[in-house]
Amino acid sequence: VTRAVLKLQVTDPYDAAYGIWPWYYEEPVPEMAPPDWNWADFIGAALCHMLKEHREKIDAELVAEVTAALERAAWSIFRRNVRSAYTNIAIMGAAVTGCAGEILNNSLLSEYAASRLAAFLRYTEEQGGLNEYNSPTYTFVALRETERILQLVHSNRPLIDCAGKLREFIWGEIARRYHPATGQLGG
Repeated sequence: VTRAVLKLQVTDPYDAAYGIWPWYYEEPVPEMAPPDWNWADFIGAALCHMLKEHREKIDAELVAEVTAALERAAWSIFRRNVRSAYTNIAIMGAAVTGCAGEILNNSLLSEYAASRLAAFLRYTEEQGGLNEYNSPTYTFVALRETERILQLVHSNRPLIDCAGKLREFIWGEIARRYHPATGQLGG
């Protein structure tokens, strides 16, 4: 299954859709209107988990294929460089590029991840909260993506420190928005 999915990734570095995948096997990326660049983030995150947490269970050839696909996804994220207002993808992209930076021993990707998350944290603090989709559902998405960084990244101290501050900020938001009488969160 993994090899089948990897084969669908756009691998031409001159293609604007470099590093992304289609939603469906029957609809290749060139036929999508428009392609979904977020797939570099979503599938890249899964590849990070495979390489960081399950590498010993994967044969060497597949490890090489997954690593190459992760590198393409990371560069797609880097090239796209979403703004901080795009909450879940801004955090997820920092996780993927930070993880890829460690796996590939690529300082540019590692520095980019730390810079991107620091910019996101500054923006979020300036806004007074999570800006995009400020809702109970997306608050937990942002928290989960922050936790992904803390789970997968081990040597990028600036990224880890920023993720820790962001986690604390998000938990503060949850505490402030919790309504004890109903047991619900409010945006």
